[in-house]
Amino acid sequence: MKMSAPACLLILVKVMAMEEDGVRTHNQAALECGANADAASKQIIERLVNDEEGHFDQFEKQHDNIKRFGLSCLALQSFGGAAPQSAPAPGE
Repeated sequence: MKMSAPACLLILVKVMAMEEDGVRTHNQAALECGANADAASKQIIERLVNDEEGHFDQFEKQHDNIKRFGLSCLALQSFGGAAPQSAPAPGE
């Protein structure tokens, strides 16, 4: 099944929203752990927040690359091609 760029972008938008929700949920849990003097759980949850933020950044880069270069940038990445890691700023 071939996916269109707009469909792929919609999926990435949904996944980014899920990652943002995960960050909010984990941040709230970390606050609750701190309020209850549970430092070990708070540290674990804070690491999860960092992971979620990293995932969001990766999905956002893919989203930007697809918008700028089309789905072919994904194919180039899968072969280790010269697709950029992130879209360059306009004018670069």
